[in-house]
Amino acid sequence: MRKRLKKISVLLLSACLFLPTVGCGGMSSASGSSLNYPDYGYANADSDSWKQIEDLDKTVQVTWYVDSSTLTVSNELIEIVKDKFNIAITPRKPVSDDGSELSSYIINNTLPDIITVSDYTTIVQLGQHEYVYPLQDLAAKYAPSMLERIPQDLVDFWGDANGKIYGWPANFFSNADLASLEKTGSHLMSNYGLVVREDYLEAYLSAYPSAADSAMSPSEFISMCEWVKDTYHLGDNNPTVCLENFTTDSTTEGSRAITALSEFFAVPLEDSEGNLTYRWEQEEMKEVMLFLNELYRKRLVISGNLSATAAQVGSYIQNGLPFAVVGATQNYQSYFRNLYINTLNSKDYEEPVNYVPIVITNAAGDMPVLGNIAGRGNRLTMISGNCERVDRVIKLFDWLVSEEGHRETYFGQEGETYTVEKAVGTTENITVNGESVSYTYPYGQMKWTDSAWNAYQHYNFTKLKIHTYSYLHNPLYAYLTDATGKGYGYITMANYMNYNHKAAYMPLTYNKIPFKFNLDPNHSDYTKMIALQSQLELHWIQYISRIIMAPTATEASSLYDKALQDAQKQGSESLRAFQNASFLALKSKMGLTNAWPPNVGEIPTTMPLRGDRSYELEVPANVNYESYNGGNKVYTVD
Repeated sequence: MRKRLKKISVLLLSACLFLPTVGCGGMSSASGSSLNYPDYGYANADSDSWKQIEDLDKTVQVTWYVDSSTLTVSNELIEIVKDKFNIAITPRKPVSDDGSELSSYIINNTLPDIITVSDYTTIVQLGQHEYVYPLQDLAAKYAPSMLERIPQDLVDFWGDANGKIYGWPANFFSNADLASLEKTGSHLMSNYGLVVREDYLEAYLSAYPSAADSAMSPSEFISMCEWVKDTYHLGDNNPTVCLENFTTDSTTEGSRAITALSEFFAVPLEDSEGNLTYRWEQEEMKEVMLFLNELYRKRLVISGNLSATAAQVGSYIQNGLPFAVVGATQNYQSYFRNLYINTLNSKDYEEPVNYVPIVITNAAGDMPVLGNIAGRGNRLTMISGNCERVDRVIKLFDWLVSEEGHRETYFGQEGETYTVEKAVGTTENITVNGESVSYTYPYGQMKWTDSAWNAYQHYNFTKLKIHTYSYLHNPLYAYLTDATGKGYGYITMANYMNYNHKAAYMPLTYNKIPFKFNLDPNHSDYTKMIALQSQLELHWIQYISRIIMAPTATEASSLYDKALQDAQKQGSESLRAFQNASFLALKSKMGLTNAWPPNVGEIPTTMPLRGDRSYELEVPANVNYESYNGGNKVYTVD
């Protein structure tokens, strides 16, 4: 749900209401208040638009602004674009994330040529008030080949009431791509997980072998953590249970770890009649918070973890300090990999330290309900009304979203870094779960050359201009072009670790797209509800640490009850009802009556502690950096 209100939204509204030089009907320009469409650079639908550039010898200068202090356009992409399109990109990003720089651009009518923005309210306003171009209108004139590349589900999710999209979302993939992936027998991973140190777990299971037979209740998990802490002499200042870093990210109300536990504890997102719930009103959500309070009171979760940065949490992991790690574990895959490599080469460890997933439940024993990573993208990249060469830029967009654009940015140059094993559209029979299935490769099938593979393994791939990310990137492309035929798209040790951290959860994982809806920006209460959403998110963020660090369970429970009562007084039911309208509309469009798996019987009722391990992958020899020489481990990176 992209409904977060940032300071920029208020400033943008102010700009529209009070600045006479920037009319809300469009950007001021020499041609008037409407967007300018230059009378040159046209293309037809007979071939790809980028093959119809007539003045390629003329360099086009553009500034590409990414509204994030930590993200920017990569140097590799800048070089690729310059070589292919003769577009010279100057990357720009703000000093801070308070929204002031983007607001200044809007107020002063100085938006850069290309802007990448994540805030949904701002995106809506920029499009509705013609600060940015509708992509279909640009494509119709200058890049007709792009029109057929715009999936309807992208328009359904990101389009305005007029059916126009004003930017392309990063990490968007279509329903068709997801169906292609699933036809190979592959599935998207859960977004969240709970992983534990395998050596500590095996020691515990040696002492209590029956614990491996079933998922753990909260009290059983706490008992296991206490046993590990005592057995391995982990101090009170050790993050025995490590939570992903707390943030002010409104989409998780302060903590992905809490969101992860809400899924493990099966907090219902939809009631039996198919309506959206308010998760803080659910008994299972209160159980999550009291569980965290007990972990804190038993010094399994430390106070330092509640204020730790992402880098500090990564340091905990890289040093092998936690027994358990809770959250979106993919955010720390490089730290898990570094720990494995460091302990692989250490005489202090018989085996490298690895983390593995386990299954915990709520007190009632309900199986976890884990949402997968499916979404509808984020961070729209838009072309502003100040861009003079929209004809060249929309052709660049057309190429970036095309198969050719994905292939050349991800795989590099044919013959040098990859070979084509199967052409686009090749149909053949493949084996899926022991059965022969007819399958058509939507993007063909590629294979890395040995030199590119080795560079990838050792993270020296940027100089080859491979695995180059753009903000118009389809994350399923790598999976659907994997030459192994498995569709996993995994290459490095960290990739396989990340996969195996989630694979055993596959039967517990469901498609969460119905819960990732946008609110109706055209509704008269939209601005009011966005403000209320922000207010309630901040409200819970302020209470979370107080509840977790309460000195007794009784006090933690009382604090939770007070926080919920205050949220209800502030209007949580009004917000839920407003959100529910969008939720029901999206489900109707998808042909669904219910979306939460327990309502449609899609979640198993039992599961071993380690989940369903049949989904796990063995790390191939040319990926695993481990080799043996006379029984001694040797780290074989060139």
